[in-house]
Amino acid sequence: MSVATLKGTFDSFPLPDVLRLVAASKETGLLQVDSPTLGGRIFVVDGQITYATTRSDDQLIDDLARMEHISEEEREAIERRAVQLEDVLSSRAAVLGIFFGYQVTEVLVRLLTLVDGSFSFDVGVMTKHQTAYRVDVEAALEAAAVRSAEWEKIHKIIPGVDTSFRMAPVIDDEITIDPNRWAILAALATARTPREIAVALKIFEFDAAKRLAELATSGLIVVEERRSEPVVIVEGVPEHRPETASEEQEPTSEEQEMTSKEAAELLGSFIALTDRPEEEQAELEEAPEEQAPEEQAPEEQAPEEQAPEEQASEEQAPEEQDEEEEDVDLARRWRRLRKDHRSIEG
Repeated sequence: MSVATLKGTFDSFPLPDVLRLVAASKETGLLQVDSPTLGGRIFVVDGQITYATTRSDDQLIDDLARMEHISEEEREAIERRAVQLEDVLSSRAAVLGIFFGYQVTEVLVRLLTLVDGSFSFDVGVMTKHQTAYRVDVEAALEAAAVRSAEWEKIHKIIPGVDTSFRMAPVIDDEITIDPNRWAILAALATARTPREIAVALKIFEFDAAKRLAELATSGLIVVEERRSEPVVIVEGVPEHRPETASEEQEPTSEEQEMTSKEAAELLGSFIALTDRPEEEQAELEEAPEEQAPEEQAPEEQAPEEQAPEEQASEEQAPEEQDEEEEDVDLARRWRRLRKDHRSIEG
């Protein structure tokens, strides 16, 4: 198989064999790895691995700056293309050996676990940020195998890099703590997980997880149990809370909100009524509907049965009769407005 047309799936051609074929060809290019759960890129120069990542190339600069391998001024200069990363790191052999070695090893550990997936090799494709780092394929595969075994031991104590820890409430024996472990314990005040501690201490996640596992084994820290309320899935909604009486509900089609004009008219009616004297309002509110002529009770006497003095008292001037009719009409309006207002509020 020609490297220029190297393409296939892992079930027929495992990733280690693909890397060995690329190394034997001494080609320069990009080995692209794709799977349903993870994707990665391995850059090779003359058959040797120069960089590997499961993210974008620009995050390499972010990681170098986060771990203070380059300054912010150098980072800005690299992003402006005023200087090359290779030139910045030319005098920092330790950074090349440690940082890029860890990076390549961790990526290979993850990619080598893939069972389902595909690969393709693009000749001549280079990484965005060139460096002088090179590692032999066999040495990289061996380092990945060792790292994978170490991760298996760590995972027996720490399920993942997002597992939270806290200080143990009681320590039985006297324990000597070296500076590296002490830094981890001090970081637990603000960081709880291997991922958070790696960011806080500017170290690799593997180193943070390894030290946390050692501290957990010695009894200095324990896994922090986080209790979470059960989530009820209702028709695709991740969380459903039962409705309570205190919660406001949207009006239904039968209970539409009042328009601004209707609200203004209702408010104006209330103001007109409240402008009347208090004693008159009290009389209106207490006025029973039976006072209307058509709703008189049976026991009330007919006009012909009333005494002369009662008949005389009922004979009033036209002005007084008009005022009484107006009061009755206002009472009816008041009751109707209150009834409408209650129906709207209900």
